[in-house]
Amino acid sequence: MRVFYWIEYVLLKLIPFKKENSVLIMRIDFIGDSIVWLDSAKEFKKHFPNKHLVLLCNVVWKEIAENLPYFDEVIAVNKDKLFKNIGYRLKFFITLKKRKFEQIISMVYSRDYFVTDLLIRNMQADKKIGFVGNYENTEKSLRRILPNYKQCSFKLKKKADRFYTKLVESSPESLMELSRNAEFIRNYLNPSFQSQLPVVPFQIPVSNQIPEQDYIVIFIGASTLRRVWNITNYEEIIKEINPNYEIVLCGGKEDEPLYEEFKKINTNNRVVTNLIGKTTLLELFSIIKYAKFIITNETSASHITVAVKTPSVCILAGAHYKRFQPYIVENITDEEKKYLPKIANYFMDCYYCDHICKYISDKKTTYPCIAKISPQLVIEKIREIEN
Repeated sequence: MRVFYWIEYVLLKLIPFKKENSVLIMRIDFIGDSIVWLDSAKEFKKHFPNKHLVLLCNVVWKEIAENLPYFDEVIAVNKDKLFKNIGYRLKFFITLKKRKFEQIISMVYSRDYFVTDLLIRNMQADKKIGFVGNYENTEKSLRRILPNYKQCSFKLKKKADRFYTKLVESSPESLMELSRNAEFIRNYLNPSFQSQLPVVPFQIPVSNQIPEQDYIVIFIGASTLRRVWNITNYEEIIKEINPNYEIVLCGGKEDEPLYEEFKKINTNNRVVTNLIGKTTLLELFSIIKYAKFIITNETSASHITVAVKTPSVCILAGAHYKRFQPYIVENITDEEKKYLPKIANYFMDCYYCDHICKYISDKKTTYPCIAKISPQLVIEKIREIEN
């Protein structure tokens, strides 16, 4: 693998380029992280009013990125293929290598040597700006194949730091992602910047799949089955929800097997609309926006609720507790506080495990910190919303 990266680097050096009066902002995270980042995204247009602003984003949220008024151009990349498909990777890098940007800015705190940092190395710019950050994501990649992964990760970070012309200082203490993004903006662009709730800065088209009567959304899936709350728990939840509310189930195509489990529970003859795997990202935003409230596992839906101002309950695991949930906002009004997700969690002494669970070793068993969350606790959080 090391030989491949070296050959790739040498070959890309031979590609002729043209210098541009442009700034590339790199944000190739997944949907939830990128929604949280929207609060900081607007600052680039303010700071670089006369530059051509290019956003390099993950293809999974391209639909949102292309509607943002902050950027003049959007380039979408399939992060998974960039790492696994050599042909796709080389074609992508050759295309970008033909352009020399004035600056490339990456705000990612948990850097990944094999994706984020090698992207920085292989692109052309007068300045390459990144975060000091940590190397948790690199360690995750190395942990599977190397017993001395921490030592290797340390060496890779030391090497990768040299790919940047400037690394923005970051606090070693644990910060909620909104505050972490604000830290970067303060230390590089605007010293007076304070985090606020992320908002969607464009009109969301009204989906024709929205029910005619009042409804709630249940987002029953998550990025891993280990974060999925037991489907049978919803039987008790549904008993306590206003009987006039229709239930709308949302999720990705990978969550379709969970619907088969949901069909087995007693829903008290409720109207249940299954939209799992049947919505675009913008349609999902619209459906969540007009819901009375949403119940969701710890996934992107919990951040969408904040951006579209819909009350929600988030069933939260402990792996990254206080980094992505609960929300900590530096500048927030009392009115905005009602849109912060209500957190249902079961605190354990193994919290902050970074998904290295000492109790389970497979990828299908629910984390104990999720499994132990009672339906009654979720009902209490729903009552907080209704009151």
